[in-house]
Amino acid sequence: MKNKLDIIVQHAFPFHFIALGAGLIITAMLVMLNNQWLAVPLFILGILLTSTHYRLAIDKKNKTYKEYLWILGFKKGDELPFEGLDLIYINQVEMASGYGFVTRINISSTYYKVYIELLNDESIFIGESKHEEKVIQKAQRLAHALKLEIVRNY
Repeated sequence: MKNKLDIIVQHAFPFHFIALGAGLIITAMLVMLNNQWLAVPLFILGILLTSTHYRLAIDKKNKTYKEYLWILGFKKGDELPFEGLDLIYINQVEMASGYGFVTRINISSTYYKVYIELLNDESIFIGESKHEEKVIQKAQRLAHALKLEIVRNY
């Protein structure tokens, strides 16, 4: 069993920024032969938008965890101690959004959020999705690696 786990929690930017980043990378490759001064910043910005994400590192041997932002290999976050890991739980959450200026359109959808609960009743967020099966698969992989029970709160 591994003593250290490093988990990708979620991307730092919403999907449309990630798609923009992919477009910037493609544009940089197309422009590279004609204008290197434009291509290099476009490429770097595209890589930044597509690869920046939040992560969680758990060190079971030293009983520490670190929630951090990963930016081009640099890690920004603090390492914190924990007494022990209790369980993994999944919550079903209804999220609502309103769109429009004149005519208001309200859209609601169900999200599934996964957390690790520590022995001191503190919770660490480890991911979310609209798709229940994706969340359950992630929770099962972590539960197996950390030897924890999964509880569904719905």
